[in-house]
Parts: sequence; C-alpha cells; structure tokens
Amino acid sequence: MTQINTGACVAYTPKQMYDLVNDAAAYPRYLPLCSEVAICSQGEDRLTAKITLAKGKIKLDFTTANVMEDGKRIDMDLVDGPFKYLHATWLFSPTSDGGAEVSFKLDFEFSNPLLRVAFGSFFKGIVESMVGAFCEQAALRYGDPHGSGVAAHKANT
Repeated sequence: MTQINTGACVAYTPKQMYDLVNDAAAYPRYLPLCSEVAICSQGEDRLTAKITLAKGKIKLDFTTANVMEDGKRIDMDLVDGPFKYLHATWLFSPTSDGGAEVSFKLDFEFSNPLLRVAFGSFFKGIVESMVGAFCEQAALRYGDPHGSGVAAHKANT
C-alpha cells in the first residue's frame, strides 16, 4: 500500500479551504490532469463523485464517497475504480495567526500489479501536486489576505 501525507499552512481560514476542496465540480478548471468530475450524488454532509485524471492517452477513472464535517474534515472512500483500496482524509485546522493548516493523507493500493507499475508514479505525482494547486486557487478565489496568500507550504510523502 502507498501512503502520501502532504499539507500546507495558508493565510486563509479553515472554512475557506474546506469550501475550496469540497467544490469537486470545479476541479477540472485548476487541478493538474483532472479532466472531468461527475457528481453522482450530493447531500448536506455527503458527496459521491467520479473523477477522471488524464495525461495523453493515460486515463484513470475512480469514484469516491465523501463524508464531510463542515469546515473541518473530509473523508473519502473508494466506491469504484482501479484500486484494491483507497482512503483519504483532508483536515482543516485553525492556526494562531488566523490562517489554516491543511493536511491531506491518502492510502491506496492498485487492484493489480500491472496497474501499479503503469499508473503508480503518475497517480502519486498528481496527488503530491494537489495541495499546491489548491493553495494557488485559494489566492485566485479569495484574494491575497496578507500579501502572500500562502504562509508556507510543506510536503511529506
């Protein structure tokens, strides 16, 4: 199983970052290699969406069921796709300077070894670039509250 942990400290509120990450329909406009999102079902604290990632002729479709805690947390579990297992958690925590710490943890395993070889580094690279893309989108969506938008960016894999 592959585990990815990444995150950022940003000058935006936890609620702003939560709203940005929770707006899955907007992903194709700014997330690297995300070509399509189809919302399958949506409720107050639940969302099921099919995401298509594409690079050239390589295409990866998967569906997740998300459970949300408004402004604080999003948990994602695999519904359908080329994975044996996929679980992810987004956490949005306030910082002492009025910003937020955004954390993303993903555990996944492809359903067969050939997929792991073909798509493993491709998928891992996309995931590792996501937090940075969300930070850049926050600056575009919310403006630059403290002159920098992003207080710090850290990535751990």
